[in-house]
Amino acid sequence: MSDGSTPAAPQHLTLQEFIAISRLSSSTIHRLKDAGKIPFIQPAGKGGKLLFPINAIELMATPQLDRPSAPAAASGGDGGRLSGPRPKWTQAPKQG
Repeated sequence: MSDGSTPAAPQHLTLQEFIAISRLSSSTIHRLKDAGKIPFIQPAGKGGKLLFPINAIELMATPQLDRPSAPAAASGGDGGRLSGPRPKWTQAPKQG
């Protein structure tokens, strides 16, 4: 019994399909996923199959307005100095 309708186009791609389309490695995709730079869903929960929206590549290419363009540490006014006490070898010897 066919109702004559065509099956709906898939809305998400598996990891292997996404690798084939994006030409990125599995490691790169996992890094982007972990950094929050690529949208994904995991319907079965942690450890389950990853699914990526069909337009995920376009979403990665568009600039995000809420994402800073430079790291916060580089834009600070501290002149690149690290936190914590200065090492003793950089301090002038005491007179006395």
